Amino acid sequence: AVVSTQSTGKELTTRATPFLGGNTPCMADYMIFPFYERIEALPQIVPELGSALELPENLALVKKWLVSMRGTDPVKQYGLSPARLAKATHVSHETGDYDAAMSASAGL
Repeated sequence: AVVSTQSTGKELTTRATPFLGGNTPCMADYMIFPFYERIEALPQIVPELGSALELPENLALVKKWLVSMRGTDPVKQYGLSPARLAKATHVSHETGDYDAAMSASAGL
């Protein structure tokens, strides 16, 4: 995962824009966002590993990109918070029921 995040960071640096698509997000931004959404939730999903799972400080542009992506209308509408992803992951693992996991995590 770190190699992938470094690649995204390098691409954002090369482009010198907030998104891969320039000043507005493109399909590439929206296609990779769900992976980062899950990476962002890892410290809550596996708390015993704590900060070892957080994006490193040298990926500041990726962190800034995540914040910018969370501000877009599609992500506001369909994105999941790290807390909701963590709760849904735990419930799904315990029950094997994805729908129940999404219901149990609603509102987070």
